[in-house]
Amino acid sequence: MGQYERRARELVYERSNRICEICSAARAHSAHHRLRVSQGGLWAATNLIHLCGHGTSGCHGMVHSGPRLGQLSGWLVKRGGYPATIPVYLTGPDGARYVWLGEDGSLRDAVTTSPLIADLLTARTAYLEGNA
Repeated sequence: MGQYERRARELVYERSNRICEICSAARAHSAHHRLRVSQGGLWAATNLIHLCGHGTSGCHGMVHSGPRLGQLSGWLVKRGGYPATIPVYLTGPDGARYVWLGEDGSLRDAVTTSPLIADLLTARTAYLEGNA
């Protein structure tokens, strides 16, 4: 494990308290790259979320099985995207909400009145209602 990977993992584990950042109901076991390494994703706190399960199980499996919901939620970033500029929908002690991920492992609330967040919330809700 290289120094960048080690540092990114430490920041994400601290941010999540080792609890899944999507469901907040299970212990997190894997660091998920929002922008895949094969597509240029880096080992950085802005590109990682801590999830339960592994690529095919738990929330990690759910993210990969539903790419549209993953993109609307910021859990998946399309090739060419820059994770630091894409808010992510996470669940934590303060409830579920869109946040910005900081390079230092911090979370910052995304302003829900901004057009970007309002559009994401509307599209995410419509998707979930249509696929329930």
